[in-house]
Amino acid sequence: MFGPVPKALIYGKATHIIWPMKRWTKLSKHLQSERVFP
Repeated sequence: MFGPVPKALIYGKATHIIWPMKRWTKLSKHLQSERVFP
């Protein structure tokens, strides 16, 4: 079961960056409109 996954089947929310370790941080809640997909 490999291959492309339709965006309609993906649901999630990123809250932190944990890798690489030097970038370990909590993400801000501000969304940049150019990075949001309908």
